[in-house]
Amino acid sequence: MEWISVKERMPDMVINIDGCWCTKRKHLVCNAEERTVHLCYCIRQLKDLGDCISSIDRWYDQTGDLIDVTHWMAIPELPKE
Repeated sequence: MEWISVKERMPDMVINIDGCWCTKRKHLVCNAEERTVHLCYCIRQLKDLGDCISSIDRWYDQTGDLIDVTHWMAIPELPKE
């Protein structure tokens, strides 16, 4: 697997039960502030700016702290026995 830049492509997003856009897979590996975060996720917040709607992607680590992510990759599925 290779790192994917957030500028190139974001992970697949879905609407969760709270009505928020979030990453489809909760467990991603992220490159954040020159360190690797093994469990992270992204929530997309939509902002109504009057004549247009803008989105802000906010990344969080496994403890719920906001992090600045530059690259991500999905954790592979567990092997089937």
